[in-house]
Amino acid sequence: MYSYFLKTDKKLIKEMARINNPACIDIPSKYLSIFSRVAGCAEMTYIFKKYFLKSPLTENLGGVKALIIGLHGGRDYWSLKALGYEVYGMDINSYSFPNSVVANAEDRYPYEDNFFDVIIIGEVLEHLFFDKECLLEANRVLNNNGRLIVTVPYHDSNDDFHVRMHDFTTISHLAYYSNFRVVDSVERPGIFFKPYLNYINGVVAVLIYSIFKVNIYPKLVLIFGEMEYFFGKKNILRKVLKSMNLINYGGAILLTKSDNEGDDKHLKSNIEFFQEG
Repeated sequence: MYSYFLKTDKKLIKEMARINNPACIDIPSKYLSIFSRVAGCAEMTYIFKKYFLKSPLTENLGGVKALIIGLHGGRDYWSLKALGYEVYGMDINSYSFPNSVVANAEDRYPYEDNFFDVIIIGEVLEHLFFDKECLLEANRVLNNNGRLIVTVPYHDSNDDFHVRMHDFTTISHLAYYSNFRVVDSVERPGIFFKPYLNYINGVVAVLIYSIFKVNIYPKLVLIFGEMEYFFGKKNILRKVLKSMNLINYGGAILLTKSDNEGDDKHLKSNIEFFQEG
């Protein structure tokens, strides 16, 4: 029974990767599971579709340039590449991904001004001493109509890895003083039983396939993603669970470029508040 489940699940994942691969690219097999993962994936997939796949940016997907800062397991990179984006990657570690470079996100990016339409900085800023420099560089290489998605954990200070703690207010201020404007935000995880979703997702998909011979993975992942997004919008139950320390959470922020005069305004406000007399 267990071997049947694993074999069927693997088959459905491969099929889903083909369905979500209109660009018909060759995706390494070890990255195929990212198309069926719910925990850590579904809400971002939903956000991609909500803000990018139905936007003017995607009338010609082949011409849309996306930069992924922090390649991690390749989720965002391969997801966007499969959809037809022209994807670039930047990470402090070396990855054998096409168009990927080894670079520090705190330094100048090795790209021209206004080069990208989409930039994703996922779970990176909390690791940086110079987080503002990172966002200012993202602002430089993002075109004027582009979109930036930033995700960070909220109220998480892992001594081994994190040098920053954020909540919505702090990440919004950081974005503002890096000349960005917040378009939308969602707290994650919106679904409090999220760690178990991959198991639920797999069992449901295999069960439905066994009965009806239909692969519901493509729709199921988006449904979970929409649920995650919905419950991440200040849902009362999630707030109660959070107050009881029963869930860990973070934030996904959608940004656009804006002329905020950040440095000058920040300096002026500090002088006015702290001046003597």
